[in-house]
Amino acid sequence: VWALSAVLYPFLADSAAARAGRTKARIFIALLGMMSLVALTVWRTGLGLTKENAFWGEPTVPLLEWHLLVVWALLLVGLRLAFAARYSAWLIPVAIYLTAALVWLSIPNQHGFFSPPGREPNFETYPFSDGAFYGHYARALMNGMGFKGADIPPRPLYILILALCHLPFGVRYESVIVCQTLILALLPVMIYQVGAALHSRGAGAAAAALCILRETHGIFAATYAHNVSITKYFFADLPTALAAAFFFWALIQYAAAARSGSPRARFFALLSGGALGILTLIRTQSLILLLVALPTAIFANRNAALKRRAAVAGWLVLGLALCVFPWLIRSRVITGSFVFDHPRTQTGELAASYNIGGFDLSREDGMSDGAYQEKLSAAIRRNITRYPGDIASFVLAHFFNALIASVRLFPVRTALSRYDELGGGTAFWETGLASETPAVVSIGMVAGCLLAAYGIAAAVRKRGWRGCLPAIGLIVFHFSTALGRYSAGRYLIPMDWAMLLYFGTALVELRDDLTRAAGWRPVRRRVDVFLPCSLRSFGSRGVFALAAVLALLGAALPLAGRLFPATLVPAGRAEVAAKLGLSETDAAAYDYLRSAIAIYPRYYEPGSGEPESAKVGYDAAPEGRLMFLTLSPGGFGTMRLRTDAAPAFFPDNATVWIAGKTDGAVTDVSLVLVEAGDKSALIQSGPWRKE
Repeated sequence: VWALSAVLYPFLADSAAARAGRTKARIFIALLGMMSLVALTVWRTGLGLTKENAFWGEPTVPLLEWHLLVVWALLLVGLRLAFAARYSAWLIPVAIYLTAALVWLSIPNQHGFFSPPGREPNFETYPFSDGAFYGHYARALMNGMGFKGADIPPRPLYILILALCHLPFGVRYESVIVCQTLILALLPVMIYQVGAALHSRGAGAAAAALCILRETHGIFAATYAHNVSITKYFFADLPTALAAAFFFWALIQYAAAARSGSPRARFFALLSGGALGILTLIRTQSLILLLVALPTAIFANRNAALKRRAAVAGWLVLGLALCVFPWLIRSRVITGSFVFDHPRTQTGELAASYNIGGFDLSREDGMSDGAYQEKLSAAIRRNITRYPGDIASFVLAHFFNALIASVRLFPVRTALSRYDELGGGTAFWETGLASETPAVVSIGMVAGCLLAAYGIAAAVRKRGWRGCLPAIGLIVFHFSTALGRYSAGRYLIPMDWAMLLYFGTALVELRDDLTRAAGWRPVRRRVDVFLPCSLRSFGSRGVFALAAVLALLGAALPLAGRLFPATLVPAGRAEVAAKLGLSETDAAAYDYLRSAIAIYPRYYEPGSGEPESAKVGYDAAPEGRLMFLTLSPGGFGTMRLRTDAAPAFFPDNATVWIAGKTDGAVTDVSLVLVEAGDKSALIQSGPWRKE
């Protein structure tokens, strides 16, 4: 009824407001037509409905029904409220930031797969799986060991940020999460800024409120949902979302400045490129958003000469280059190729996903990183040329799955068996479309599409083509994810804030439509999409100052290893053997004889392990063992100390002297000396139990 009224009223009524709404109605109809074509394609082909591989994800944590009702109530209450223009520019963002930080920090860590409950010997919470992967790099960096020496990790900027988060309050997991949350609380602020620039302060505030409420639901859902990414985890998804929101805000600022011929255009073009560089260093696939940035830079001011538009696009590319080139140069020195990630990580996973022809992907003895990178890339190209149909099929399947999952941020559930389920309690969004009542799914999907389309139409009517930039970015980003043969789940989070943005915009627009129909006039205040700064801030000095900041930021990553002092002086084999009381003959039996810093110690009793984990040493095994990670130049790894009981003394961040033997992905420790403060303990591995 609402959708029909929104479309028909502007054409049937004869008023200035109705006539102004006809443009919005036409855009709304066009968007619904495009969504219908996508739905028809999915229905006829089945693409996006059937699980394709192990990286086929379900929707991520959605909004709940009452979230929309709360935001709607707040919008009605705020109908007659308005801040003075000189205060609202900073008061609203500050209020949003404080609300997000206080609400998220007030919720204790909800133990889930990526931060399981503490175990012996310390009963402390440590990150696990992907979280431990990033934590391992961050702890190495903050201990002056670089990115595990000369390694090329994915998400290098996030690792640097995570390392810095260990400094203010210490290395305890809860302390690091506090610091990380204070940074991520900027996400709803940036969503507010984008919403205010594209529609109104009300739209920005509504979208920010939805973001805060959805993340709150996500934190509580971590105990029973799968593959979630929240502020309480060491994951790069939310930092990517923050950087993406900042990038689109800067791009919208540039487009507005270029259209009006403002001197701010050059500044914001450089800032947009720098923001995209920051985004790429947090998540490499974000570089595909250059397909959104460059056309925007070139065509934002179609009245300008082509040479001038190309020059402005050059400033955008310069900002990107200042951020990413230092990292690429470091990679070139290490591998011989300009790569963002190590061949054995991102490129290796992509080659394995595309390897329909079963080509050899192994690394030959003596092969350099650059040569291995080229071998993997060649295998990817051969598979694409020989099996284009198969590859196009799984890419489109994952792409449509991501689009469907994005719409399902709108709550879709078949029933409520208990009132307390209104607050969550069950991962109803993970059951899959096929297992749910078709009528309920159809109503929920249609409602989500209507709300998103109405929000996009409202933004486009207000700001022209700029209003659909976040929507285009979401589509492009999801396509890049599908190219990697994975979709949905936490991979949606870097751009699903755009759906929250359009949901919030639609609610505000609906409120205003209803008030106009009732004869009320909503309170309106002009929103300046630019920063409250003088024009001098955007002149040549401002541009060069920004360029210097971006250059320093880009250089910080290659120099990060030198920013932190070394906390461990590596010991030679002879020194370690002497420390452990081993003879020269005994020491020769061990290929791992090092001093190191031990982190994340966990003890597992015989037969126990981390639920749903297949990681060697952490899965269910017949023997008792203490698992921990080591930080040591040239000796970063996963250690397994077989013992029938948990050690009485083995603190996190202790100095250890280890004698062990490498066994695939882990090192079996035979003897370890643990030192922390004025205490020490010598622990010897026990017998290996077999069933």
